Amino acid sequence: MFTMGAVHLFLLSLSLLAIATAAHNITEILLPFPEYSLFNSYLTQTKLDDEINSRQTITVLALDNAAMSALAAKHPLSVIKNELSLHVLLDYYDSQKLHQISKGTTLTTTLYQTTGDAAGNLGFVNITDLRGGKVGFGSAAPGSALNSTYNKSVKQVPYNISVLEISQPIIAPGLLTAAAPSASNVNITALLEKAGCKIFASLIMSTGVLKEYQSAIDKGLTLFAPSDEAFKAPGIPDLSKLTNAEVVSLLQYHALASYTPIGTLKTTKDPVSTLATNGAGKFDLTVTTAGDSVTLHSGVVSSRIAGTVIDSTPLCIFTVDNVLLPTELFGKSPSPAPAPEPVTSPSPSPSPAPAATAPSPAPKAAKAPSPVYSPPAPPMSSPEGSPAEGPGAESENSTSENAAGDVKASSVHKMAVTLHTNLGDIKCEISCDEAPKTAENFLALCASGYYDGTIFHRNIKGFMIQGGDPTGTGKGGTSIWGKKFNDEIRESLKHNARGILSMANSGPNTNGSQFFISYAKQPHLNGLYTVFGKVIHGFEVLDIMEKTQTGPGDRPLAEIRMNRVTIHANPLAG
Repeated sequence: MFTMGAVHLFLLSLSLLAIATAAHNITEILLPFPEYSLFNSYLTQTKLDDEINSRQTITVLALDNAAMSALAAKHPLSVIKNELSLHVLLDYYDSQKLHQISKGTTLTTTLYQTTGDAAGNLGFVNITDLRGGKVGFGSAAPGSALNSTYNKSVKQVPYNISVLEISQPIIAPGLLTAAAPSASNVNITALLEKAGCKIFASLIMSTGVLKEYQSAIDKGLTLFAPSDEAFKAPGIPDLSKLTNAEVVSLLQYHALASYTPIGTLKTTKDPVSTLATNGAGKFDLTVTTAGDSVTLHSGVVSSRIAGTVIDSTPLCIFTVDNVLLPTELFGKSPSPAPAPEPVTSPSPSPSPAPAATAPSPAPKAAKAPSPVYSPPAPPMSSPEGSPAEGPGAESENSTSENAAGDVKASSVHKMAVTLHTNLGDIKCEISCDEAPKTAENFLALCASGYYDGTIFHRNIKGFMIQGGDPTGTGKGGTSIWGKKFNDEIRESLKHNARGILSMANSGPNTNGSQFFISYAKQPHLNGLYTVFGKVIHGFEVLDIMEKTQTGPGDRPLAEIRMNRVTIHANPLAG
């Protein structure tokens, strides 16, 4: 039996281990090896080094200077970044594991798959044991050759990061020949309007700040664009009471004069200067990270990054859920904007909660009908097309055994995921062919680490358990597209068994990141909620979940947590 002192010592050991395993720096790892100096340099130039440093359980496939020189001589930086992203595997492989691959071949997720730019299965890599001591690497796209081989081990921090040398670049079809977008030709306002940031787009045009943004692009530019809903939120200052110079400073405050992708933001510790910065400590932002969520702090307000509009070297545009108010302009409480007129059309209300007010299901012997539970749903607070609440899909810490996240699911007939929870593992088959868009969203979120460390926030015995909200409140989460997406209701997919995997929603076509697993048949949900998978192993874990006691709002009293997700190309894979 553990004593309290032993428990404290055990927890301290775990915390020290976590600190030790999290501390790696790919630049420093490669520094003693001059043969990888060019590869190391391009990791820095593309900011992939920050993305690698923000992750755990990862493998970097390094190229020596000769191989890297041949690649870099022919392609722009944005294409090189995509290519090198394909050389970062979201799983740990050392020499021993490479030569012990189950059945001699496997598919593994890469960092490129988490970007949302990988079509089909271009974002994951085929690793095959060729026998005779050789291991081949190639694109997982059909017909692709194993054009690269394992040369040697470079450096390992066991089960955290592994660096291996391979003979030549892994080439995915079309990746190197795709036209690289020219930063000078990017239509910033069109991108903002499409992302639901029309007010912000209008302001930068009317004030002339757009021209300042455009002139900064070539050297690097990052924008934090508030959604239209953010400008309408309570407490937002009345911009008409600001001088033109103050409005310009406010808009400049939403931009950085550097290419700063999400991975770089995650590793940022010091205050960040903005385009509005005019002196030491003036108009700065600070950045914090909690799991997948990246939050910006102005000193007056905090704002989460909700989604990525574009990430193409040297330009990044993110959507944020609050207007950033600098202390230099709003050190005191800002004057509130005039209250909007009452809205006559009601906003969608959450599904009725089947909690304490609903009678318990009657036993079969009783003739009283069981209550019809509506499935859980996050409240709908923004219209279709505006950025959804919750952090974006590009993030960290997922492991992937065989396949990948942002896969166009219709090209892969069978995939599965294992949800590694604190109560045990649950393996689910994903209906890629029948619900391709939903599967694509779910797998990409899994691959990016979006669900890692999240909790199941609602649990109703005999009905379902719900999770997928990184805020843990039931009100957050977003899709990989940064907005709600449409239902995929199929006659062949029904809530007809225990262990059905479905999307939670707040009405038709309002899917984001939240999902639920049924504890029993729920035929009344058919046609209303998108079924996209089913549990195939781990029903005993589902039993434990169902028995967990709950409190107000059907929230589990003992935390049920999803530690990480493993993705399999074959549902029957281990």
